[in-house]
Amino acid sequence: MFGEIQIAETPSTDPKLLAGRTLEISAAELIGQPKYHMKVLFRVTSLDGKRAFTTFSGFGVTKEYLFRMVRKRTSKLTITSEAETKDKWKLQLTTITVMNRKAESEIKTKIRKYVESFLKDFASKASIYDFLMAVLEEAIQQHIKKFGSKIYPVRFNEITKIEVLKAGS
Repeated sequence: MFGEIQIAETPSTDPKLLAGRTLEISAAELIGQPKYHMKVLFRVTSLDGKRAFTTFSGFGVTKEYLFRMVRKRTSKLTITSEAETKDKWKLQLTTITVMNRKAESEIKTKIRKYVESFLKDFASKASIYDFLMAVLEEAIQQHIKKFGSKIYPVRFNEITKIEVLKAGS
């Protein structure tokens, strides 16, 4: 996915014990931009001598970063949806959208439907690498904030978690 780059060193008495281990890497280390609140998860899939090969396993954002964004007298929407990329990776996406003020339930429903449909549509047209890079560069979040604000003023949007339900080809 990111080419053959070394992402970490991990101690082990027996290299066979590394299979299935999950590594958590800061997005700042991975893409070289200061995004210290984002973490990318990789799972060790195969071994070749002292080298372990990984595959994308998930994505997360630190809770401290999210706690900073939610204020009194605002509405917070947590949206969980599933999407499939064009290379058949099935993902579960969790997003948080914070509005500028308290919003009525019908407005929340409209924003929820917009976010779910946009994520499914964007994922279906992108490979897993392109989708993950759009999340890491915050292109998807900015798009949702910009076009969601046409429904109701959106203060903040973030994809907080990506879980891989089924790895693709």
